[in-house]
Amino acid sequence: FGRWMIGAALLMGSIDLANLWLVAGFVSVAAAGALRAVTAVMGPTHILLKTMDSTLTPVAARTAQREGVPGVKRLVFRVFLVTGIPMLGWCVFVSVGSGRLLDFLYGSEYAPYAWLLPLGALSYAIAYVNKVISIALMSRQLPQALFHSQLAQAAFFWTIGIAATYTFGLEGAAL
Repeated sequence: FGRWMIGAALLMGSIDLANLWLVAGFVSVAAAGALRAVTAVMGPTHILLKTMDSTLTPVAARTAQREGVPGVKRLVFRVFLVTGIPMLGWCVFVSVGSGRLLDFLYGSEYAPYAWLLPLGALSYAIAYVNKVISIALMSRQLPQALFHSQLAQAAFFWTIGIAATYTFGLEGAAL
């Protein structure tokens, strides 16, 4: 169980760090700074995702033991209902007010990168759905499925992601 989880964490960590370095190298340090600004603005979602990971994983495991797959499905549905509203709300808020928000938080020099914030919000919304599914997979003692999913994500990044960043610059990295 543990080796699958370590492997999955290493894969996703490598993507996060490499993406920033690739943008700094292929595009500019300012573009990498804009990506970090987007990550910082999405910071409240990090709190939600980390809290879900640490608190809901044991709850899901107990539910899987007691109630099986139907119980896990009910739990996933409740998790989406309770945590989806604040997650979606933040994503919509930062997407709609992206220009003003970046200008207010980082100054007018970041305003041209406002188009990145809605893409970042979409990425975080996808990460949220992925987190809920990951918790369900771990509760059912299926960490290898999670690892294989993240292996596919890493393969996509290390091939198409790098090529897109090199070819299209910041736009390619944002996709």
